[in-house]
Amino acid sequence: MAFEKIDVHPINLKVAKESFRKNAPSEVEYKISLKWLENLSTERSLTDRRQLRLLHDLGLFFKIYKKPSNKITKEDLMKLKDNFLNKRILRTNGKPYSESVVEGLTETVVRYLEDTYPKKMKQFISSSNKPLRSWFIMRSKKKTPEILSEVEVKKLYKESKSLWQKYAIAVLFDSGARIEEFLNFRFEDFEVTDYNPYPPIKGEITVVGGF
Repeated sequence: MAFEKIDVHPINLKVAKESFRKNAPSEVEYKISLKWLENLSTERSLTDRRQLRLLHDLGLFFKIYKKPSNKITKEDLMKLKDNFLNKRILRTNGKPYSESVVEGLTETVVRYLEDTYPKKMKQFISSSNKPLRSWFIMRSKKKTPEILSEVEVKKLYKESKSLWQKYAIAVLFDSGARIEEFLNFRFEDFEVTDYNPYPPIKGEITVVGGF
């Protein structure tokens, strides 16, 4: 029986591209953006999930900026960064965007502008002689991830109504796997030995996309 990967969050790039079209300032910009994404995907072997992330970031940028990218100035980017820093750009619920969203957006915008207008972007140097990538990208502060305590995990395990639930909680907690990784575990992913009650998972099951 062939292995069929289970996607917890199905990805539909066609729908995402149509959604992006609504935010693109023009049909020309839309086509330029998709060509950029296609070239980058070929060059970097991007996953559909990563392409979806880039489309979302670029779409959000155009939704905020509202002008063609060939009209952008260094002052425009400085103002955009200042607005993000001072929480002036808000989501539909009235709250500011998270640091991780802003980091992703600024990274995507820089890559898009550098690839599309390389000569122009080399001129976008800060007063301290830093290139665009160095002064514009807003890095998020690294935070300790919130995880369940051992007491909370034991309570979940105890309250489980079936062996399947107990199994799922035990494996997720012991392995640290993401839910999609867990759902796609195969028997051959484990190294089972007589002397090891906790069989390790072979290789890496997570592929992190990016530039």
